[in-house]
Amino acid sequence: MAKTANYLGIDKSKMDKWLRQLNPNKTSKRELTCEQQKMIALEKTQSTKNGQ
Repeated sequence: MAKTANYLGIDKSKMDKWLRQLNPNKTSKRELTCEQQKMIALEKTQSTKNGQ
């Protein structure tokens, strides 16, 4: 989220506030689909194998 906020030229806290306002649970955490969760896990596995 910090990279996106920086790209948009706003503070991370401002972006976090906007996301909380949009989310009915009032949290900035995104709910990921099963497919997205699998992709993130795979990316972490690959980066660990490559020593990054």
